[in-house]
Amino acid sequence: MANKYNFEESWTESYFESMAADLKTVRCKNLEETKKYIFGSAVVVGYMMSRILEIDDRHQPQAAFLAEAFQYINFIRDIDEDNKRNRNYFPQDELKKHGLKDLTFDTIGNNKDGFVSFINEQLDRYFSWQNQAIAAFKYIPRRYKIPLQTAVEMYAWTGRTIRKNPMVIYERKVKPTKIRIILTGLKKIIGL
Repeated sequence: MANKYNFEESWTESYFESMAADLKTVRCKNLEETKKYIFGSAVVVGYMMSRILEIDDRHQPQAAFLAEAFQYINFIRDIDEDNKRNRNYFPQDELKKHGLKDLTFDTIGNNKDGFVSFINEQLDRYFSWQNQAIAAFKYIPRRYKIPLQTAVEMYAWTGRTIRKNPMVIYERKVKPTKIRIILTGLKKIIGL
């Protein structure tokens, strides 16, 4: 497949580097380190998908933004799960800015205001990246656009749900129901 679609060797190397990082404790000092991890775990996958879907390489920046956005909302949604695996993909300098040493339930229980402001800052980043990606949707063939738009809407729903109550991530995994996904997809098909 890599040869068929002309994947760059560096993409595969970056992917394996990020996956190897998950085998140990993950702590990102700053946004640059977070984005390096995201590049290998998601952006290169976006590039590969773009090649498979035959989308012009001129739109790689938008593919990168969408991959970053999708991965980032997963980070936010999975904070509690990642805590149990000793992983924290968020910039440590941003945690400190909000008076947080980590994102464990005990820590955020002692600083809920700092946690809420931290999560809102991260959600703002997610929505910014996603909005920058959406600009390229006009170049995507319709048969691919509908599932992609549905995914974007479902990730946005996850972000909006968490913004309403950031503590929800310690109560349950915030994911849209299958019926919500199906109905959203159907609305996209009929153009609502």
